[in-house]
Amino acid sequence: MRKLNLAVLAVFSLMTLMACAYDSGSSEEIHEQTEQSTIVKKTYKLKKFNQSCCSKLVEYGLEEVDGYIKSEANTDNEEITVWFDTSKCTEKEIIKAINSTGYTVVK
Repeated sequence: MRKLNLAVLAVFSLMTLMACAYDSGSSEEIHEQTEQSTIVKKTYKLKKFNQSCCSKLVEYGLEEVDGYIKSEANTDNEEITVWFDTSKCTEKEIIKAINSTGYTVVK
């Protein structure tokens, strides 16, 4: 049991040291990484998008797009919010994937 406690302590100490080393970056580096973000959050209005099963169909279509991250549906407002990486796909690809599910993006 004592050997187990020492092993746990050693692992915890190593993890703490690694976290400190990782966190030692300057705030400028962190700010620079944020400015270069390619993640976009976009909300789309969809025709007849008013049931919970609708969101699963659209999500399934979006999962085929490289760069799709996640989506949140609001069927009360017939909207879906999509997060995607513009370095891997375009908004046009996202809209095409949504439209291929039988729901149409309203412009």
